[in-house]
Amino acid sequence: PDDCKDGETECKMMMVTGSCGGDHPGFGESDIDFAKYGEIHNIIVLKSCVGGYFDADRFPNAGEVHRGLLDVYGQLSDDYAMQSGYHMRVVGRIMKRLMDGE
Repeated sequence: PDDCKDGETECKMMMVTGSCGGDHPGFGESDIDFAKYGEIHNIIVLKSCVGGYFDADRFPNAGEVHRGLLDVYGQLSDDYAMQSGYHMRVVGRIMKRLMDGE
């Protein structure tokens, strides 16, 4: 948001881990909607998406990742039972660094 650029306005941050690759019916969210919301409310919107090759034969039930969404359930690893897959660990590290200022 423009108000956040001066360094004097206290702004919040929201991380969006869904709706990657454009609009998806049923979500009611779009990049433009998030940008407008963030601008009005002084919220920095960080949108995390994945891309590249996806082995659908090896991970047939990870449709979210195939659509460019983060693996929020840990379906691409042995950590599925803990729901702490690699993508969400990365998101956690990003959030920690931003909040701690490290």
